[in-house]
Amino acid sequence: TKVQVALLQHSAEVHYNAAVACTDDLVSAVDDCGFDCKLLSVHNLSGGADPQDERPQIARLGITGMTCAACSGSVERALQALPGVMRVGVSLPTGEAEVTHQPSSITAEALVAAVEDLGFDARLVSKAGLECCSLGVQGMTCSACSSAVERALCAVPGVSSAAVSVLAGRAEVWYDTSVTGPRAFLQAVDVAGFVGSLLAAESSKGSDAAAELAEWRNLLSMALVFTIPVFLLAMVLPMLPGTEAVLAAPVFGFRLDELLKWGLATPVQFWIGWRFHKAAFKALRRGVANMDVLVALGTGASYGYSVISILHHRFVHHTNVNYTPTDFFETCAMLITVIILGKYLECAAKG
Repeated sequence: TKVQVALLQHSAEVHYNAAVACTDDLVSAVDDCGFDCKLLSVHNLSGGADPQDERPQIARLGITGMTCAACSGSVERALQALPGVMRVGVSLPTGEAEVTHQPSSITAEALVAAVEDLGFDARLVSKAGLECCSLGVQGMTCSACSSAVERALCAVPGVSSAAVSVLAGRAEVWYDTSVTGPRAFLQAVDVAGFVGSLLAAESSKGSDAAAELAEWRNLLSMALVFTIPVFLLAMVLPMLPGTEAVLAAPVFGFRLDELLKWGLATPVQFWIGWRFHKAAFKALRRGVANMDVLVALGTGASYGYSVISILHHRFVHHTNVNYTPTDFFETCAMLITVIILGKYLECAAKG
């Protein structure tokens, strides 16, 4: 009976008689025109219960931390195993997942929690055809202020829900993009007596990529501070004449270079590389293996062997008094640093 198509929002609103046509007919009609179409939501304008309201909904999740096909595969399998999930599509290049689910069986927030339980960072991009907008609100001092802002935002046509935090000074608004937009939210906040600003940088995918790039850059900088001295101690200084006496100087029964490499490699292994060990534990707990498991096993083996080797030589001793225990502290430190460098370059290439 009525059709409205929004080009910018890539959506269409159709008023139809359910006794004559169904939603599948509408989707098929658009497909026949040569366009890709999917059902976002169905509303009964005549009132009463509508079985279409139980139709599956589509939620889009933004996921950071996926680095390979194994990561995206583990996310897809974990989401597919949840009750009420009908179809899952995970895109590694875009860092997003599209999940078709029954809202009566599982909520979109539960999908986000399931992804975070895998060791990845996730956020809800859209649910049931609704988008989320983050606003900065200045001038709020108490709960009455936040309630006033929340009421003003919820009164805007097309807004499904709004959550306002006084402490954070921000508001999150879920809205129908075909009905309203951020400009109306800023006007509503202004009418309520507060100063609003659009936090587009925080909610945009480009900002997420920039934040991830900055995180890898910081980790790489810290790793280099410890790894370069370990590399020099293990690979360069022993080759220089006159340094063996200094490197072999006894300190509490250990060689000086052993203690230095041990002390420098430990922060790289357990502090800078902690994210790999944490993700590996969660992967093994689910009975799957990914790149994080490989990193944790490789670096853990080299670090563990090195510690056992020098402790065994110190307290048990060898029959050969001239024996020098072997260690691979530089291996674990360099492995983690090189992997972090690769992650940084990957994020930089993605832009």
